[in-house]
Amino acid sequence: MVNLNKCFLMVVMVLCASSSACHARQCTFDPNSIKQPGLKGEVVQSTTWNKDRLEYRAILADGAVLFVKYWACEHYGLSAELAATVENGSDKTYRELIERVARAVLDKELNAAVVQALTQQKSFAVGQDIDFRAAGITEGTLSIRRIGVLTLVSVSYYRN
Repeated sequence: MVNLNKCFLMVVMVLCASSSACHARQCTFDPNSIKQPGLKGEVVQSTTWNKDRLEYRAILADGAVLFVKYWACEHYGLSAELAATVENGSDKTYRELIERVARAVLDKELNAAVVQALTQQKSFAVGQDIDFRAAGITEGTLSIRRIGVLTLVSVSYYRN
């Protein structure tokens, strides 16, 4: 009986060794390819980059805080959120804040897709999510939130 158990265990180990399910997960997108981002068009007071968590935080010259989270393995994407003190929550203000985030963290093509989505949007409301599309991305979302005097706008996307 002992020999049968050993034989069974050996067969399982051989099958497992040849099975991709038993190996470490292979990533489609390499998380090591993500480097500390530079912010386009922003004056920065201070920044932190956590390479292990792929998180970037920046305090901008006007006191706004930008948080960017990247992820990469089976999907590649980012979520960028700007927290700014805004007294007048108008359509123009929301549009400018979203454009500011997109311009700072996205490439030209994705930034153009955000601008196009904003142009098609007639008005903005707190709590609203706006979808945007561009070649090569699976889903893109713009959102507007308020917490007290802070306005939070975010731009996020991912690709398969």
